[in-house]
Amino acid sequence: MKKKKKDEIEITNYIDDFDYDDDEKEEKEDATLEIEEEKEDEIEEENIEKSISEDEDSDIDLEDTKEFVLPEEDEYDDPFSDTGVVSFEPEDNIPPKKEEPKKEKIKKPRKRYRLKKSAYILLGILVLIILVTTLSIKAYIKHKNWINSNEYKLLEKGYTDSEVKEILSSEDLTKMMLEREYNKEILTFIKEKYYLNKNLDKYLTYYEKNQSKTPSEIVTTINTGTDKDWYYKTVEADTTKGNLILVNKYFYLNEDFVPEDLTAIGVKYAYADKKVTPETKEAYEKLASTALGSGYKFVADQGYRSYAAQAKTYNNIKSSKGLAAADKQASRAGHSDYQTGLSLNVRINSEEDKENAVQWLSENAHTFGFIIRFPKDKENITGFSADSTHLRYVGIEAATTIYNENLTLEEYYAYYVDGK
Repeated sequence: MKKKKKDEIEITNYIDDFDYDDDEKEEKEDATLEIEEEKEDEIEEENIEKSISEDEDSDIDLEDTKEFVLPEEDEYDDPFSDTGVVSFEPEDNIPPKKEEPKKEKIKKPRKRYRLKKSAYILLGILVLIILVTTLSIKAYIKHKNWINSNEYKLLEKGYTDSEVKEILSSEDLTKMMLEREYNKEILTFIKEKYYLNKNLDKYLTYYEKNQSKTPSEIVTTINTGTDKDWYYKTVEADTTKGNLILVNKYFYLNEDFVPEDLTAIGVKYAYADKKVTPETKEAYEKLASTALGSGYKFVADQGYRSYAAQAKTYNNIKSSKGLAAADKQASRAGHSDYQTGLSLNVRINSEEDKENAVQWLSENAHTFGFIIRFPKDKENITGFSADSTHLRYVGIEAATTIYNENLTLEEYYAYYVDGK
């Protein structure tokens, strides 16, 4: 009775170690069941020990029994035997005593501590808050980046998706478009082949006063500066451009400018003492030789002309025909392409075959690095009437581009040299 009371006290104390809660009824039951199983194990072990002890006490000690003597030769009289003798088998043949199997000790389950339901709820809420906060921050950053993007700003101005894509293809164009209000005409000019960002404002201004002109005409006019009167605010020519130097009614050379190493063209292909730059001489002699092989004879009758010589020629025309006629027929001093040493004029000896010779020259000059300096239908750009025999050396690469794209030197220079 005393032991039972003690066990109950231990069970009570063991259970008291757990935190009782209405939501933890299952834990309390597990703890109680675990203690009861332990006590049952202890009782069973005590019973086994007691049984073993009783068996040991009941064993007969043969040494203490003097009346019982084993017969000699392991045999004794047996009334039921034919011989009257009972034989004992050797001790080794006696089957071993079966031992009671040891009961495996039941492993006690570990104590399991479970979170309260309220803790799970609190943890779930915390995770949800973190997730929502993270997604909100990402969405905010994405939205902020979007409204600060150039694409968004251009769309807000009124440009379409395709127009925005075209604008964003150029960093300079993007910057320029963001600095100005929406104008539907802007993209019209941008699509032009020879469009230049630096001239956009000029295109738009010129268009307002000349809406009858096409975008292509406006771009060409502004690029070449021909929206201004001839000789209006002239600028000194950039002599560092070498063979691509531009001299016309807007760009001039100083009176002391003389090309280096002027060389006379061979008399077989020119009149005496007609000088040009060495590179120009070599290219022209190849051209004239090839033409001769095709049956056309060219003879250069003009080459380098000094500033003073040009002034004399111009003044003579001006004196006899007036300023307008002089500006139409000749360049003012310093504005002549002949002063560069890169220009020459050829004479076709055979007047009968002149048309074919001119055709051959226009189709083949670029392969030797020459262009027709004053082509047909370009008078408004060059400032001079068409002259199919006035050649200008620019090099094979530039001459080929000018020929293929049907440009003047002014157009090529504005876009490919000065514009890039």
